[in-house]
Amino acid sequence: MHTIFSYTFTSVEFDFSSLSLDRMWHALKAAILSAAIETLPFQKVSNTHRHSYSPELTKLIAINKFLDCLLYRLTTRHFNQPTQISQMITALPAHLENLASLLPDYSVPTYSRTPVTEFKSFLRSQKNLQAAITHFQTIVFPPLIHYSSIASFPVQWSDVIFSIPNNKASGPSKISYEMIKHLSSDALDFSLLLANTCLSRGDISADWRETVVYPIPKPHDFDAQLKNTRPITLLETVRKCIVKVVTNRLSNILADNKILQGGNFAGLPGGSTD
Repeated sequence: MHTIFSYTFTSVEFDFSSLSLDRMWHALKAAILSAAIETLPFQKVSNTHRHSYSPELTKLIAINKFLDCLLYRLTTRHFNQPTQISQMITALPAHLENLASLLPDYSVPTYSRTPVTEFKSFLRSQKNLQAAITHFQTIVFPPLIHYSSIASFPVQWSDVIFSIPNNKASGPSKISYEMIKHLSSDALDFSLLLANTCLSRGDISADWRETVVYPIPKPHDFDAQLKNTRPITLLETVRKCIVKVVTNRLSNILADNKILQGGNFAGLPGGSTD
C-alpha cells in the first residue's frame, strides 16, 4: 500500500496541539491534496457546457466566494496581506446587505466594526462553557486521556479508518476515504492529534460546519422541482471518522448498560425495531 503523505520534524519539536483547529485541519488538508495531485494519475476533463445563471444566483455565488475567501484568510496566517484582509473586512457590510436583499425570507445578521455587546456576550458564554467542562472533568472518572501516537490510542481509531467503505462521495474538501486509508504513519499520527484536539476542546474546524447538499434525481422527470430529488448531505470524511469513533463508544455503553428502553434502542448493537 502506497502512502501519499509524510512529514518530518525539525530539530526543534513543534507543539502542533497549540495551533487552532482551523490551522491544523488546513495543514492536513493541504498536505493530503498536494500529495494526491503528485501521486494520482492526471486526467484532463473538458466541459463544453456553459451554465447560464440568473442575475440573482450569480450575485449569490459571488457573495459565497467572497465569504469563503474571507474565512480562509482570517483562519490562516497571512502576514504579508494585512491590507487585503482589511479591505475585505471593510467590504463585508455591503456584501451582507446584498445577501439580505437577495434572501428576504432569511435572517442575515448585521455586522458592526465594534460589536462590543455581542463580543462580551460571546465571552460570557465561553466562560460558562469552560466552567461546565472543568466541573465535569473533575467529577467524572476516569479522567480525560490524551494519546500521543496511533499505537497508544484505542484500537477504535485505526479500526474505523481501515473499515470505512470505498467508492463513497467525499465532502467539500474532496478528500475521499481512499486517501485517508493511504496515509503514512506520520499522517495518521497528525490526524490522531487533530481528533484528540477536537475532543479535548469540544469543538471542530470551521470548515467542518460546511456541507454540500447534492440532489439525486428520482426515476422520473426532474421538471425543475426539488421534490423530484433525494437530497443527500456530504460531510468531511475526517470529521465522519471522529464522529464514528464517538458513536461506537456511546453505542456500546448504551447497549451494555441498557440505558435506552422501549423503542429507543434502534441502531444500537444487538437491537432492532422488531
